[in-house]
Order: sequence, then structure tokens, then C-alpha cells
Amino acid sequence: MIAAAVAVVALLRASVLRGRDSFYSAAAASCLVSLIVLAFIHVSLFGATLPVLAVIILGLGIAQSQGRSAAPRRDPPAFAPT
Repeated sequence: MIAAAVAVVALLRASVLRGRDSFYSAAAASCLVSLIVLAFIHVSLFGATLPVLAVIILGLGIAQSQGRSAAPRRDPPAFAPT
């Protein structure tokens, strides 16, 4: 439960930092909140469909929360030695 809350906060933080590409991280965070609520009120989590969709959505959200901004930048040097 605590790990899920930490994951939701991390995904929402990544969503805010990504700017215009924030949809995937926000969708993953909302999916995780829905899974937490469903775990207490519904037994459909034991089926095959819901866990597969949840893993796909969460994986996409985590991958998009990192994106290209996590890759190191290779800027050209300010001046070329002659």
C-alpha cells in the first residue's frame, strides 16, 4: 500500500515535469489509484484481463515518465579547436 502511494506520487511528479507529454504518466497514476480502490471492494483482480491491462498501462506510464529527458545530452563544444 505504501509502495503504491509512493509510485502514484512519483508518476504524478513525472507528469508535472514532462509538460505537454504528461498524459501517459497521469493515466498510469490514475490506473494505480483505481487498482488500489478495486483491491478492497472487488474480486475481479484475480482474473486475467485486468492485471494484464494494468501492467501495460503502468509500464507505458513509467517508460514515458522518463522519456528522452533522462538521456544525457551531447551538446557540441562552444568552439572548435584549430
